[in-house]
Amino acid sequence: MLVYPPDKFFLRGNKQFFPFSFNDKKRVNRGGIHIYHFSQHPVVHVFHTETDKKFPRQFSFTGFFRMLHRKVNLDVGKHTGTFGRVHPFELHQSGGIRTETVFLHKERNENPVEQAYQIITVHPVENIVREGMFMPAYFGETANACALDRCIEHCADNFHWKEKYPVRDMGNGKVRAAGMALAMQGSCISNVDVGSCTLKLGDGGAYNMMIGAADMGTGCDTILAQMAAEVLDCDADQISVFGADTDASPYDSGSYASSTTYVTGMATQNAALQLRENIKKIGAGMLKCELEEVDFDGEKVYLIDGRKSVSLADIATKSQVNNLIPVDVTATYSSPVSPPPYMVGMVEIELDKETGSIEILDYQAVIDCGIPVNPNLARVQAEGGIGQGIGMALYENVTYNAQGKIAENSFMQYKIPTRLDMGRINVEFETSYEPSGPFGVKSIGEIVINTPAPALAHAIYRATGVWQRTVPFTPEKILMSMLDPQWKEIDRRVKES
Repeated sequence: MLVYPPDKFFLRGNKQFFPFSFNDKKRVNRGGIHIYHFSQHPVVHVFHTETDKKFPRQFSFTGFFRMLHRKVNLDVGKHTGTFGRVHPFELHQSGGIRTETVFLHKERNENPVEQAYQIITVHPVENIVREGMFMPAYFGETANACALDRCIEHCADNFHWKEKYPVRDMGNGKVRAAGMALAMQGSCISNVDVGSCTLKLGDGGAYNMMIGAADMGTGCDTILAQMAAEVLDCDADQISVFGADTDASPYDSGSYASSTTYVTGMATQNAALQLRENIKKIGAGMLKCELEEVDFDGEKVYLIDGRKSVSLADIATKSQVNNLIPVDVTATYSSPVSPPPYMVGMVEIELDKETGSIEILDYQAVIDCGIPVNPNLARVQAEGGIGQGIGMALYENVTYNAQGKIAENSFMQYKIPTRLDMGRINVEFETSYEPSGPFGVKSIGEIVINTPAPALAHAIYRATGVWQRTVPFTPEKILMSMLDPQWKEIDRRVKES
């Protein structure tokens, strides 16, 4: 933890917050201001009691900084809020099917990047997480694989950021504006998630794979088969995947927390390595030589000098006769770390100042998920998540009456975007090699929903001069906030019947 004394902490604007009376017994912390290097970005904590009437209960804003009440202590749940306000999560509407809590946290906190710069004079690109940096607030992990700096440059080039930012007047009351957001996620819940894989050599020399992870559209059956095939030097078509069956599959925590590729992938790699070794042992016995004298090329075990070999089909047959070496192997893995993937999203919108309506023109994204095992699946995974994020940012909402009945109880009321509402979406990758992951991979499941809302809020702010604080960013909210910056939406989440 880096601790800066108050006299070294330079501020501009919002002078009502400073200076603090650090000797006041009502303050929880008398040292004043702590700057932490958090996983996504440094975190500024200003410590004070929630009973103090002079200051709001909680200040919280990020782009690259966040101020939190001491009692919250990095918890994004009960008392996470935005600058000068408190938003209890238990009153928030339902979230997305990907990473609900994280998305709501980012929607609440990540978008007011510019406000942080008005207070703390640090350039954003100079202050991002970079490869090799120690992250004390992120479980003491080190960013062993981080291409965030390259993601920013790559995305800016694709987007033509300099030409589009910040705003252009198109005439007839319409303006075009650009916004951006950065995000990170984890690759599992470290020291919790468990992944397992069973690999079996079949009669004819093909393989069966049994996993406990369910392919819910993530493509994990294909990806895990590719990983096993890479180790076993065969085509992925030679591996038959049998999905989750609690009676027969090895244990897996489940397809959640962006963990399948990273955690179950490592279990798959380990199982394949052990099966490969066992195949070589049986082959060496058949060739009447030592294990060190043979190798395996996916089709046969052969003497390194090339004199003799035995086919995989023959090894499969031998495994059923007078054999003590198993050709079905189960490996289980749980990771002590959770290396974060990173994402940059940039969006161009056209906003009608007379109606508040928004049209998305272009969305560019660049992701660092380590080494993409299957770039095509990773790309469509990202495109789908961005579409979900756009839906949550601009259209989707859930409101309740006093009896808890949902108003949006059909797709006539619950608005979701079509492909025509999303503009042009382009996803590309910057690679980094994560040493703790199978083949250098990190996750990509949940991170992709995190950037649309803060990026759109940034673009709307540039177009209108007003920050939008609650999703969805409807035309009504945007128009009313332009007419009256002090306008506040009536909270209709709990309303009279």
